[in-house]
Amino acid sequence: MRRPPVDPSLPGRKLGTVGIVLVQVLVVALFALLGVRLWYLQVPRGEHYRELAVSNHHQRLVVPATRGQILDARGRPLVSNRTELVVSADYHELTGMDDGGEAVLSDLAGVLDVPLEELRQRMRLCGPDVQRPCWPGSPYQPVTLAEGVEAPVALHIMERADEFPGITAQAHALREYPNGALAGQVLGYLQPVTQEELEAREELRTQFTGIDQVGRDGLEKVYDTRLRGTAGLRTLGVNNHGQVMEVISDRPPEPGMHLVTHIDLEVQRIAEEALAKGMAAARPRYKADAGAAVVLDVRTGGVVAMASVPTYDPSVWQGGIDQETFDEMLSEEAGEPLLSRALQGQYPPGSTFKVSSLSAAAESGYSLRSTYACPGSVNIGGQNFANYAGQGHGSITLHRAIVVSCNTVFYNFGYQLWLRDGGLHPEG
Repeated sequence: MRRPPVDPSLPGRKLGTVGIVLVQVLVVALFALLGVRLWYLQVPRGEHYRELAVSNHHQRLVVPATRGQILDARGRPLVSNRTELVVSADYHELTGMDDGGEAVLSDLAGVLDVPLEELRQRMRLCGPDVQRPCWPGSPYQPVTLAEGVEAPVALHIMERADEFPGITAQAHALREYPNGALAGQVLGYLQPVTQEELEAREELRTQFTGIDQVGRDGLEKVYDTRLRGTAGLRTLGVNNHGQVMEVISDRPPEPGMHLVTHIDLEVQRIAEEALAKGMAAARPRYKADAGAAVVLDVRTGGVVAMASVPTYDPSVWQGGIDQETFDEMLSEEAGEPLLSRALQGQYPPGSTFKVSSLSAAAESGYSLRSTYACPGSVNIGGQNFANYAGQGHGSITLHRAIVVSCNTVFYNFGYQLWLRDGGLHPEG
């Protein structure tokens, strides 16, 4: 039986035609959108994605510079360098593991032949409530777990990288103090760079190698920028497996500058020994638990020796200082060896006051050849100022006043000069 012909004016016929047109328009629009997107990715954003593609095959390594030595006036080393094999851990990779890196640290303790608890302590970040040893640097740099590692042990770790994820073993230049505790406070020490220092110092942030240390005290701190040198940059070509295929560019590091000081090693040693002996001889009568001595070259003002007793060996900071040693360096019982009495101690001026008052008196017209009264005490402003043991020496010359340390002569100089300047009502 034949079907009757379909009337093209019926509604169903019209809807089918409109639907086909809509689909065609949609397909054309999608292709147009895809074309615009491809143009955007290849033209305006082409350079950006080209750099990303290249970076997938390039690996940039910041190569640390060798830190400069600190030498005495004759070129003898006060601080030098030595190279050691160091085992470090990636803090974030280990702590991000399901067990917090416990299994890796346990295997590593067996290889290094050190207690597991020691590695756990070194992995902790230092803080007000954290006992040392702990990690005083940034959590974004490798955490030192062991120093002075034997070459076979380091090779074992490097060859079995899959068994020790997050662990690296590499050569690291460390500071060496050939004279032990000699001039310890003058030289200072190094510690790992902190996140705050990275944010505050542009040269650290742009040359950060992951194993950086900065000067924390003394000459190491004052001359840190010049001693550290300039890090190098090596660009390696790698394949998709991370294997190095070629060295694309290599800018070698520039070693830090050597610092030649005015310090004379032998004079420094003599000053510290003499200071220690003098303190020991004084102890039967006096407390004498600390002291300082400074030797200056009067021609240049250079510091030939700067002794502070008790002192300490700066090498105690390397590898992380333990809590007991840290507490001792800050304790009053041990004499606070971390404190430099020559620079950081606070003392009454003592007889140094006589130098300034005598110079001012001579400039104001007092004769250097006259004699002056040296009573046992003088009353100035309602307060008595006395000589040692209240002893008077009559009328004496200025030379004699220096020899017998007559305080009252110089107190009077200061008082008379103050009155000449107007006392409580100086002229404006």
